[in-house]
Amino acid sequence: MSVYTRPAARGQGYSEAVMNHIADDARAAGMTSLGLHVVKTNTPALRLYARLGFVDSGMGGVVSDMGHPEYRLLLDL
Repeated sequence: MSVYTRPAARGQGYSEAVMNHIADDARAAGMTSLGLHVVKTNTPALRLYARLGFVDSGMGGVVSDMGHPEYRLLLDL
């Protein structure tokens, strides 16, 4: 699944709120981590995920369906 924020909605905290809600639900369900992929050139998303505590998993070689190199990011809950 891919997610996208329309330009007019960016910078208003929606993505952070959604990700925090997902993390809260995951914790409540007993999960201990979350993972996601983000295109390496998507600097705004990388900044968001870093601010939320996601770190590079160190597992390289991931490529998106569109052929773009990606990072695998993990968040310990």
